Amino acid sequence: MLSGLKDDQLFGAEKIMSSFLDALTGEIEIAYNVTGSRSFREASLKIVEAQGRISLHEYSKANRLLSEALSLITTCGQKATQLLMEKGYL
Repeated sequence: MLSGLKDDQLFGAEKIMSSFLDALTGEIEIAYNVTGSRSFREASLKIVEAQGRISLHEYSKANRLLSEALSLITTCGQKATQLLMEKGYL
């Protein structure tokens, strides 16, 4: 992820990653507000924690947290897809 970068490259990469994760968190919060699914809230909290780990240069912990968040989100998406298929919309 970021472990091979140095100095200005690392600073820039962390800044870009932080901006991306901020945007992702915003989208997940919208999904939470629309669905009320606790999984979206948990995913959002994991991403925020991952951002903190990145700023501490704890990249493997951040990677684990991001993986967990992605798993929570995809599970929600799978459930929605299944429901749409059952209703004949997909």
